Amino acid sequence: MGANFQKRISYHDGKGWEGVAYTQVAEQFAQHKPIIGEAPMVYRVGTPFLVSKISPNNLFRGFVIVNLFANFVSLALLIVWLRLYLTNWKIRTALGLMFVLQWDTPTRWLWFYPAHTDPMLWVFLLGGLILLNRLQNLELHGSPRPLLVGLCALSFFGVLFREVAIIIPLVLLFVYNPLTKMEGIAETLKAILRPKLVYFAPLLWGLLALVILKKSVSQEAGFSFFGTARHWAYAKPVLTYIHALFLAFGPVLFVLLYRWRSARSFLRAHQFMAVYLLFFAVMGYLGGTDTERLLYWSMPVVFVLLGRALEDCKSLLTPALVLALLVSAQLLASRALMLTPDYTEGRVSHSIPIFTPMGRNAYFMDLFSFHGTPTVELISFLEYLVFGILLFEWFQYRRRALSKTRKVIYEKAVVQKVVSVSDHTAKPEKVEA
Repeated sequence: MGANFQKRISYHDGKGWEGVAYTQVAEQFAQHKPIIGEAPMVYRVGTPFLVSKISPNNLFRGFVIVNLFANFVSLALLIVWLRLYLTNWKIRTALGLMFVLQWDTPTRWLWFYPAHTDPMLWVFLLGGLILLNRLQNLELHGSPRPLLVGLCALSFFGVLFREVAIIIPLVLLFVYNPLTKMEGIAETLKAILRPKLVYFAPLLWGLLALVILKKSVSQEAGFSFFGTARHWAYAKPVLTYIHALFLAFGPVLFVLLYRWRSARSFLRAHQFMAVYLLFFAVMGYLGGTDTERLLYWSMPVVFVLLGRALEDCKSLLTPALVLALLVSAQLLASRALMLTPDYTEGRVSHSIPIFTPMGRNAYFMDLFSFHGTPTVELISFLEYLVFGILLFEWFQYRRRALSKTRKVIYEKAVVQKVVSVSDHTAKPEKVEA
């Protein structure tokens, strides 16, 4: 549907915002010129380099080819990742569809905004997490070295595509749950640094890639990751951040929040996932204005937790009408059946949201928590809040009803057992008489 009906963004001749810098880097690669551009985009050389080699005379076509390939690979890796932790194929399929249908994930964003580098990042994030799972479940007699070699390569090349891929070798240090017993800061640091030195090799390769990038390319203007984080720590409202969480994952996130204790126990047993989740939670707040997109990078872990929560709440999502309402709300929030509206300077057309602004002619900036019109964002946030309260109330009602039903069934079973036992003991006495 996206390929046939979705129109490319018209802003900056189809390049959008960051796409201007990515296209410039691709042109410089194609023309064998020094790499100079706007930071931090200029440091993400992997995708522009591939684009320059695949289609140097039509860079838009090159971005589509590279990112379309990355989308297929990342979807396949997502299926593999979910199979490691979720047994219900229906839930895995539903989560895969959520990834495909969400309006601002790589699979749909490609057709609207092709000059982007996020799709290849997903390949490295999901591939790295799968390797970490294999390393965590490695048998005692197995050797971790082949997996560590793979993580070294993934860390090095992943950073060349997007610097945030450094998270994979960082969470590697937590793959054997070193924080089981925390006795102060010193003991905690010792627990984290306890693994053999070879486990730090992927992190060193990732840092080496950062050094190479810093020496090989030049940024046009001053940029600082720490300066950006310090700015957004004061500039981003907390309610905007909370709203972005639901814009990123939809109302189904309330199912996970309802089962938060189970999620907490799971993360204690898989600390590398907890650190991964925490990293992108902080990144979403401090990383820039596109809060939803930054938070969505935590999707692999969120989907595992969400899938487990859905498995636990199957009996609460009855009757079928309740499940249908949840699915309908999720489809609306993800804009599954709506095209992404174009952004045109000077044209503002607000629409009343139903979780998200309705229609293909909605104001593009209203789709985002930070950029949107305050009134539109407030209505959307309140809709999520009301939906969550109603869903929680229904879960509580169903839980009480199911508990009462189980109690009645148990009491009947006890009574029947007592009667059957008494009947059985009475018969021999009658015979003897």
